[in-house]
Amino acid sequence: GLTDSKGRLFALPVAFSTPVLFINKDLFRKAGLNPDAPPKTWFQTQEVAGKLVDAGVSCPFTTSWPALVHVDNLSAWNGGEVSDAKGKLTFNGLLQIKHVAMLATWHKAKYFSYFGRRDEADRRFASGECAMLTSSSWLYSSLNEQKSVDFGVAQLPYHDDVYGAPKNTLADGLSLWAGHGMKRDETRAVARFVNYILGPEVQLQMTVAGGFLPMTSVARAAAGSKLLKGEVAALQVSYGQLQGRAMTPALRVSQTDRVRLIVEEELEAVWENRKPAKEALDHAVRRGNAVMAPVATGKKRRG
Repeated sequence: GLTDSKGRLFALPVAFSTPVLFINKDLFRKAGLNPDAPPKTWFQTQEVAGKLVDAGVSCPFTTSWPALVHVDNLSAWNGGEVSDAKGKLTFNGLLQIKHVAMLATWHKAKYFSYFGRRDEADRRFASGECAMLTSSSWLYSSLNEQKSVDFGVAQLPYHDDVYGAPKNTLADGLSLWAGHGMKRDETRAVARFVNYILGPEVQLQMTVAGGFLPMTSVARAAAGSKLLKGEVAALQVSYGQLQGRAMTPALRVSQTDRVRLIVEEELEAVWENRKPAKEALDHAVRRGNAVMAPVATGKKRRG
C-alpha cells in the first residue's frame, strides 16, 4: 500500500511484518501430532483442531487482528479481491463467505476461540492456553524472548480448493514519510537518516529485537548468516509468503479504520451466532461502501 498507480514509492517501508501461523509444540505432542509438520491448508488445520479437542485442549485455534488476517490476507493469499478497480468494496465473494462460515462452525465446535479485535489472543497463546494462533510475524521476537512456550512458526494456511492458491500475503508495518518542499540541507539530513535506518546493523537490530522483516538484500543476507540463523529462522517463513504471485490490492480493510470497525462488528455477529456468514459480509460491504462513498466522491459526510 505504499505505491501510486505507476508503482512509484510515496513512503519508505522500514519495519514490516506479515501474518503467519504459530503453533504450541507441547500441545501438539499432547494430541499425538507432529510439531514439525504443522498444517498447510485450512482443511488440515480443521483436522488438527479436532485432534486437539479430543486431547482435552480448550483452545485449539485463535486469532489476533481478524480483519487483517481473515479478510485482507485471506483474500490476497487465496487470490480474492477486497475491492474493485474503482475502490468499491467486494470482500463478500464466495471465498470470503466460505472462510468466515468455516470459522463459524469452528467456533460452535470449540475449535476456534475468539478473544477480541486486537492482540489478546497473542497473550493467550504466549501463556500456553492455545495450540494455534494466526497473528503478525513480529510476535516471533517477543515469544522467543519470553520463552514461556515451545512454539513453531508456519505459513498462513490456505484453501487448497481455490485455483492458483497460495499467492502472497501482505506486508504491513511502519513506513517513513518526508514532507515536500524541504531545503537542501534538510533533504540531505533525511537522506542520511534513510541510510542509517536501512543500514544492515540497524535492520538486524530491528529484526532480532522487534521481529520485523529485513528490508534490504544486505540485511537479509546478514540475517540468514549462521550467527543469527537460530533467532530469525522463522522470519524466512514470512519472507517466503511475500514472494508469491503478487496480489497488490489498492485498498485494505484493516487500514481503513471506519471500515475495519464495521467488518469486525459483523464478524463478531457471526462468531456469536447472530448472523450467517453471507448476511454479515453483505452487510459489512454495504455499510463499508456507504462510509467510503463520501470520500470517493469528494462530498462532505453529514452527521
